[in-house]
Amino acid sequence: MAKIKKLTNAVKLKIIKAKEMLDRFSTATAEEDLSDSAIRHVLNITDTYQIKKDGSNLSFSLVFLTAGVAAVTTAKLNDPVTSLNIPIDNIPNDSIEDKSIATDTIAEKKFFELRSTIVATNFTKVPAKFKATFSVTGGVKSVSFPVPEASFKEVGDQIVLDVSIFIF
Repeated sequence: MAKIKKLTNAVKLKIIKAKEMLDRFSTATAEEDLSDSAIRHVLNITDTYQIKKDGSNLSFSLVFLTAGVAAVTTAKLNDPVTSLNIPIDNIPNDSIEDKSIATDTIAEKKFFELRSTIVATNFTKVPAKFKATFSVTGGVKSVSFPVPEASFKEVGDQIVLDVSIFIF
């Protein structure tokens, strides 16, 4: 018969503190650039994502809802212990739907980092509010992360979206 270990109060407190720390990690912010730069806003999404740890595939979607915008997006998995990066290849220069990140066993304890530069083109009716959705699927549950508000004033204006999601 297997021995059953009971959690001590010290271990319970450590688990509660770790959960509180992960909850505080979650943020979504926007900064407006008031200089003469074409970059008008830098939008940051920082959060966590829980996986099943069963080898299932993780994927993400970044869908631009503002008509006429163009984007260049790069993404990678970053291992904070070894500082090694695993690039996510073949990302389209527009909205991205169900793009594979990796299996959850590969992505565990790594940061999914995404950087997208979005520009208002001649097809964007400016001024325009920037609207987009960003989500990750394949873990314990699908999560849609809120994208901070921003706007384009004229053609050529750019918005930078920086995403950092810790996968655990």
